[in-house]
Amino acid sequence: MRNQFCLRYLAAFATFSVASSQAHGTNLIDVRTPNEFAMSHLVGSVNIDVLSADFDLEISKLDRELSYLLYCKTGGRTARAIKRMNDLGFLATENLGSLEEAASKLGLPCENLAGEPVACSPH
Repeated sequence: MRNQFCLRYLAAFATFSVASSQAHGTNLIDVRTPNEFAMSHLVGSVNIDVLSADFDLEISKLDRELSYLLYCKTGGRTARAIKRMNDLGFLATENLGSLEEAASKLGLPCENLAGEPVACSPH
């Protein structure tokens, strides 16, 4: 069952390139701090810090009809972000857990803010 779950999300995510995900609304969100994001994040993700005062405002700019995959350092902040998104009317959200778990589930590499390849490890 876990393999089916992972394959479903891999198939859904594979249809989005970095450019198309940006054109259609972000579907891969890193909810860690900007400093954590700068050090290492999944290629194609955007940073919307769940601890930021304007998290709800930034999330409200997204299309509620799209599916969103979220990750953080361990999965805890992602759970908080998903609850807030659900409260704002987002129904298709998924907690991918940590950065390392998300990279493994999606088969995506990590990069730093300069676009250089880096290890997918929490900072």
